[in-house]
Amino acid sequence: MKDVTFIFRVPRRTLAERRRRDARGGVGMRRPLGRTRAQTAVRAALVVSIASVLAVFNTAASAISPRTRETPAGIHSRVDMTYNMAAVSDLDFRLLFCMERENFWALLGLKRGRLGTNEEMTIFSFSQPVPAECRLAMALRILAGASYLDVMLAFGVGRSTVFYIFRQVCNLLVSV
Repeated sequence: MKDVTFIFRVPRRTLAERRRRDARGGVGMRRPLGRTRAQTAVRAALVVSIASVLAVFNTAASAISPRTRETPAGIHSRVDMTYNMAAVSDLDFRLLFCMERENFWALLGLKRGRLGTNEEMTIFSFSQPVPAECRLAMALRILAGASYLDVMLAFGVGRSTVFYIFRQVCNLLVSV
């Protein structure tokens, strides 16, 4: 079989057609939505200016009324810790802390004075100090098998705070 090569000739456009194509702003394509480049640039500048005005308003609004720190769903506050512990059944309390409720309160009574907050740390803190009940509960919860992340989320404290309190309580319990 012979190779047959077809040569297609594209008809040459007239000067008027080329000028119309150049005025449309492309290689033979139509303008998007019938807008010229100048109109598109004006619209883009308008959108940018509206966005910048909204950004200024948002900044001014946040400066006037500062946002309160919201806790996400599922994060508990340590302020109502004693209420939460009273709401837990005896069986669940034993599963959570691996000790009876009465023993927890007795241990807390013995060590409450030494479980106080570090005054130097409360100066740098942005929130309230962690109460002694929470400190002991956090350490016992970790000793019972919870992860640091679980304790961090359950008590609403930071990771470094969990590490610090766990070390503090363990040193206190060893020194008995």
